[in-house]
Amino acid sequence: MWEGIDLPVRIVEADEPGHRRGRVVLDGRPVDIALRFFTIDDVVDDERWSHSGT
Repeated sequence: MWEGIDLPVRIVEADEPGHRRGRVVLDGRPVDIALRFFTIDDVVDDERWSHSGT
């Protein structure tokens, strides 16, 4: 949908983007929008969100 309005879209692993001069870059090009998606396993396995009471 975004490419239809001339917005290139790339889906990458979290470790692929870098940073330069305070901006996120991918393959040397600045990134304007970055979305991060989590699976339910990411949330359940993250100890910061544990409700075990420890």
